[in-house]
Amino acid sequence: MLNLFIETVKKLEITSSTKEKTETIANALKQINIDEELLLFSRYLCGIIYPAYSPKKINLGTKLIVQAIIKAYKLDKETFQEFFKGSEDISECISKIYTQYKSSVRKSIIFSDRSIPESLKDIQILFDDISNISSNIKKVNYIIDLIFCLPLDILLTVIKILTNTLRVGIKEAIVEKAISVAFNKNIQIIRKAMFYTGDIGEVAVHAKNNKIESIKFKLFHPIKVMLASSEENIDEIFERMEKDIWCEYKYDGIRAHIHKEDDRVEIYTRDLKNITDQFPEIVFFLKKIEQSDFLLDGEIVPFQNNKIMQFSLLQKRLGRKEKIDIAARENPCTFIAYDIIYDDGKLVTDLPLHKRRALLENKFSSSGLLFSKYKIVNTKEEFIDFFKKSKEEGREGLMIKKIDSIYESGKRGINWIKYKETLDPLDVVIVKAEQGEGKNAKYLSQYTFAVWDEKKQNLLEIGKVYSGATEELLEELTKKLQEYAVKELENGYEVKPIIILEVAFENIQISNRYNGGYAVRFPRIIRERTGDKSLDEINTIEDVKKLYLKLQKEAN
Repeated sequence: MLNLFIETVKKLEITSSTKEKTETIANALKQINIDEELLLFSRYLCGIIYPAYSPKKINLGTKLIVQAIIKAYKLDKETFQEFFKGSEDISECISKIYTQYKSSVRKSIIFSDRSIPESLKDIQILFDDISNISSNIKKVNYIIDLIFCLPLDILLTVIKILTNTLRVGIKEAIVEKAISVAFNKNIQIIRKAMFYTGDIGEVAVHAKNNKIESIKFKLFHPIKVMLASSEENIDEIFERMEKDIWCEYKYDGIRAHIHKEDDRVEIYTRDLKNITDQFPEIVFFLKKIEQSDFLLDGEIVPFQNNKIMQFSLLQKRLGRKEKIDIAARENPCTFIAYDIIYDDGKLVTDLPLHKRRALLENKFSSSGLLFSKYKIVNTKEEFIDFFKKSKEEGREGLMIKKIDSIYESGKRGINWIKYKETLDPLDVVIVKAEQGEGKNAKYLSQYTFAVWDEKKQNLLEIGKVYSGATEELLEELTKKLQEYAVKELENGYEVKPIIILEVAFENIQISNRYNGGYAVRFPRIIRERTGDKSLDEINTIEDVKKLYLKLQKEAN
């Protein structure tokens, strides 16, 4: 099925229509008879090598692949840069070099006893090999051997999957629809199965084998959090929520789901990453809770002397791999619960909010677990008073929820609203990183940032930011961005859209300087949000347009 995957990707690369993409994938899925091949085919199309809940990681950035290319073909850096400069991404760069230097490639040593991969299972074996290698030097040598032993079309496919640069415009929603079409299953059943498993490959296999309805929710498979839309007009909030409006403090922390069964505890972020090891103090506390199995929704916040601290202390904990116990003592954190999703062997997502909250408090009232502060209001005066109280206590604002709302995983609708008094900052993604000036000359510290178009198909640039970040953050971002480079620029790189920033600004103007048609004026980095927000959750150009119109109205 490897050839089928390669052919399908080629078709998708030249197809812009979502309907045609869906049909192309569905036709391919129908041809796959082997379960494992179907599972991998579905994952790879979505840029997934291992599902989010898997402990296995590739940990192989573009930087190591570049080192492998230079070493394999004995290139000097200037020659390599010439190939890289005119390429769309690293796989196109490899294609050019491979074609020109193919005759000089020696025979692989490591793969001398292996046949050329013919299936996706064979490709997965290569990925598992890379995942099991801890040394960067050995990973580089492994990539060199891939270059030596793989035909060009297979090599490029492997590199594209490794670097998530298939360039086919595929999201899980399209593959979900294709599975529905291919195996004649109701799309809602497919989506529910995705909610239960968090694995598009597993869903495809169950659909093919007519077992999709047998899938049940299991703990330790991360699920998407329920999301909120924004609203700045109190009158609009009251019109949408009607009466008995549930107002809840909005905490400045990391949104997290806590899974517990017996003595096992795991913590997942809103983008489904497992961060259990980063917060041992929270795990230790939760293990002592007598209740055996549950899934809670809430916020991780920095917490010292019975007080919630500033978010910057929490940032120091994120991504840390060494001296975690020391960091936990110096900057301890806690978990504030505001919802329960799974209790005592069953999902409770269809219970109305007020009943879920009652269940949460009854179950954990004597455990020491902290709960979010909330109040039910019926007048604008009560609303404003509670909002002012939240600000006085250092909270971000309010979450407004329909009192009878069910928990809709991954959805952003009208049932939950976030309210802030001031203009919200923008959540954007870095698409270009350039060398700084003066004291920041040693860092990639000038970032061109982008938001989604209205259909969330393409990223549109709207500004460049080079202030607000600490030297510590600049150093960390520079390391990451070098790994994510896909194309060299005169003073930096185009990078994979991975690093999410929260950016404040003073104004927005119409401008032809950026392809988004707007320019954010005087932007300033508030914080990195890569571990807290996914790419799919950054702002859209429609959000930027609304902010522009609002600012114009206020100016007039």
